[in-house]
Amino acid sequence: MKKLEPPVRSDFHCHSIFSDGALTPEQLVDYALDKRRDVRVLALTDHDSMNGIDRAVKHIRENSLPLVLIPGIEISTTWKCGSCTFQIHVVGLSCRSDDEKLKSVIDAHSRIRDSQADKISNELIKIFSIDPDDIGGMVARLREQNTFVTRKHFSDFLQSRKLVKDNDEAFKKYLGSGGRAFFQVDFSSVETAVEAIHSAGGVAVLAHPFRYEKMHKSALKKLVEYFSGECHGDGIEGGSPSQRIDEKLFIRDLAKKYGFYCSVGSDFHMPGIPCRCLGQDLWLPEGVKPIWEHESIAGYFTGIQTDSQVQSC
Repeated sequence: MKKLEPPVRSDFHCHSIFSDGALTPEQLVDYALDKRRDVRVLALTDHDSMNGIDRAVKHIRENSLPLVLIPGIEISTTWKCGSCTFQIHVVGLSCRSDDEKLKSVIDAHSRIRDSQADKISNELIKIFSIDPDDIGGMVARLREQNTFVTRKHFSDFLQSRKLVKDNDEAFKKYLGSGGRAFFQVDFSSVETAVEAIHSAGGVAVLAHPFRYEKMHKSALKKLVEYFSGECHGDGIEGGSPSQRIDEKLFIRDLAKKYGFYCSVGSDFHMPGIPCRCLGQDLWLPEGVKPIWEHESIAGYFTGIQTDSQVQSC
């Protein structure tokens, strides 16, 4: 199978400490540029936040680093299909952070996440007899640095206190759907997220289509049809390292059917997570429109050295 790859190594989906990533924006930039990765175009797409963008850009400019940063965001949404409710993520690429409609969605989600975090904290205190000051201190520190408190943060907390053995146990027993400390929240609709991204001049991409819990292919087809029709979305992630070949081909066919651009992204959160290595194994099957050819994205590649030029320097 012929593989389509960006002109230079690129990653259109990653996270920093401003959502549930482990690295600061500055550390993320340096990590991307390490010769083992050599990423030259990077989209920072924190959950419901663009707070890390300015710091990343400042670090690049002050140190004259050879990395192009695409300002992005990953917006959480709620979508109902029959009797099932799914939390769907929409990546926005090349967004203006000062757009009022986008800021309104971010502010609303901030309040939702704060309420959810307080409920989870209180429930975990009951379940494990945790010192309220201990878990409350963790939440307070994250909020002080303008970071949304996510379920992953609570998972890390439980692991650090040896109350669970790993992230899988934390989500299966406590934080995931059906867990003892799970609370269903209603984020904005998918349509609202796409409208906000478009208002901010961005490109709306359906994130990691095969990673939604309990979503079968029939529901995924309905989601993609809805994302194209009612929502007027622009693209779909079809080149993630966690996707199997048959999944890539499934997404390819859907993208061709609805005229979507296909994006590539690792969904990187921290070093050491298999299938989420920054900038690695990101390719698309032949026959799709790659996201780097979208008119709003192509400009980020203008003037960048190709991989062959980089290797000869």
